Amino acid sequence: MSTATATGSSRCVSFVLQCCSAAFTPAFQATIPDVLPNEKDYTRALSLSRMAYDMESLLSPMIAAALLTVISFHWLFAFTSLGFLISALLVLSVVLPLSEAKERTGTVYEKTFRGMSIYLRTPRLNLAAAAASSMVIVNTVVYVQTRLGRESGDVPLALACFGFGSMVVALLAPDISGPHV
Repeated sequence: MSTATATGSSRCVSFVLQCCSAAFTPAFQATIPDVLPNEKDYTRALSLSRMAYDMESLLSPMIAAALLTVISFHWLFAFTSLGFLISALLVLSVVLPLSEAKERTGTVYEKTFRGMSIYLRTPRLNLAAAAASSMVIVNTVVYVQTRLGRESGDVPLALACFGFGSMVVALLAPDISGPHV
């Protein structure tokens, strides 16, 4: 297999995995209230979920770099793919409580905007957190190198600081969200 073919295949698999991840995250967050209807438990679950996500973002690159010192990229990719398949099987094995399904009618246009309306009105879908995370991911390189005048090697340090801050807030959120929780 040529290098171009291997690169194309890797990109295709990465694209599929990212699409699955993009679909999983909102579905996971929207399912938590069905599993944990108590608001305090729900808030704690969201915080722990955010912390796990941040830990994965911080530790995965370090673990990958360490593994690349002892195994080749192809083996790392194979093990990562196996890990995703095992995760997918675990997700598929979970039995969730049934929720009330409501029949929706209307045109594709109406259904599309109904979905956006529900998303924007539902705090548990966490639009603010997604927007903040995307701003950090998109702007960190520019900010660190242009505004702070730092080298590209400082970008991972800045991202690690953002991740650490996010984890601290995730741990503290249930306690500072007030007595109503």
